[in-house]
Amino acid sequence: MRLNLPIPLRQCVCDWVIQINLLEIGLGTGLNALLAMRWSERNKRKVNYFAVEAFPIEQEVLNSLNYAEILEINPELFSAVHKVGSKKVQLSEYFFFCISSR
Repeated sequence: MRLNLPIPLRQCVCDWVIQINLLEIGLGTGLNALLAMRWSERNKRKVNYFAVEAFPIEQEVLNSLNYAEILEINPELFSAVHKVGSKKVQLSEYFFFCISSR
């Protein structure tokens, strides 16, 4: 998640943003959620991330992804993104996540 703004303007935007609410239609592999979580921690900004997924990815496919290693995050957080129910949960200090599926 990166703002495509000139660096001084991007910093200005980050300075006044206190909280971001995101809605993703189609969670897929969860990469966007993981990137949003990493951004929230690095920028110390609260992110409420809501996802809707009609066709969850099979566990076998999820097991083959190495996002946690590439992004240098706890593998349990990657798993948590796909196991969270419709209740909003806090996955890190600044990142709150909720997923709705059929």
